[in-house]
Amino acid sequence: MTNLPKNVPVCRSRILNALAILGLLVFSGTSHAGITTFYFGSLLKASTGYIAPDNFALQPFAQLETINSGNVWTFTLSVNNNLFSSFGDKAYIGSMSFDFNPDPVNRPVSTFINSNVGGVNAVTSTSGGSAYGLSDIDFGTGFGKGSKDRLSQNDYVSWNVSGLAGTNFVNMYIDVKGLGLDGSFSAKYTPQGVTAEQLSALNAEAVRTRADADYKRTVANGKKTESDAKKADADLAAAEAALAATEQSRIVAENARQAALAAEYEHTSAETEYTKSAVLADEAEQARVEGEYKKAVEDDFRRRVIARDEHDDSGGGSCATPVPEPETYAMLLAGLGLLGFTTRRRKQNA
Repeated sequence: MTNLPKNVPVCRSRILNALAILGLLVFSGTSHAGITTFYFGSLLKASTGYIAPDNFALQPFAQLETINSGNVWTFTLSVNNNLFSSFGDKAYIGSMSFDFNPDPVNRPVSTFINSNVGGVNAVTSTSGGSAYGLSDIDFGTGFGKGSKDRLSQNDYVSWNVSGLAGTNFVNMYIDVKGLGLDGSFSAKYTPQGVTAEQLSALNAEAVRTRADADYKRTVANGKKTESDAKKADADLAAAEAALAATEQSRIVAENARQAALAAEYEHTSAETEYTKSAVLADEAEQARVEGEYKKAVEDDFRRRVIARDEHDDSGGGSCATPVPEPETYAMLLAGLGLLGFTTRRRKQNA
């Protein structure tokens, strides 16, 4: 991640860069006071045989922030995270050039402030003789010889330039070096402007982006609402199913309990009826035995009476009471035994 000062922007998206370019339009007419940011991306010149990219309208690869404090200007040059994807991983910023307008009376003096590149501890101002620079700021000289000491992707450097009261900058460009397979090519880029057509396109893109975001948010909210409704229906169905299952289980259990009670009642009723029928049978048997016993006694009595009368009629004397016949005794004993058994059984079943 780039360790930039808070006032150094690094463009990471098309919208952020679009806003940065619009900011350039705001400050381009007042670069002599306040803060001005220049965004580099317009191709000026490239080494012969090298086809330099020139598609940075919405995503510049570097920017220079200038703070005009009167006699002293503060510069911060930062490189964005699309340098390597645009030029290859050997690319770096070799130098920056610009002309003063009007020329300062004395030669400007550069003072290093800070950088996130370890070997960067100075910047050097040199007079330029090219058509595009009266004073060149050569960063290559201050960065050292090692590749890690180059101002490359996600790097920055800040410095002050004094003696610039009443002047401004024109013909500014930066020199991108280390291009091509062997790193021997270079290309120069100037700050890019924004045409009315590009500004209209940026505004239209911003409107489309906002509309698209609103639409996606609306769709997402609709899907969330629908999902919430489906979940609520599913929860309700699950609760109803659980309630129905519980009620069904309760009904089944109650039916089983009622069936058990009915079976127990029927069993008890059957035992009661059986006991009653047994008692009735015993009583009937007792009555029969008692009837047989009475009949046997009566029959025996009649035989004795008849025998006595016959004896009297024959003129016989007194006669002892006739003894019952053996079968009569047997019948009496059997009746008494059955009567006792029946009585004991009735007591047991009572």
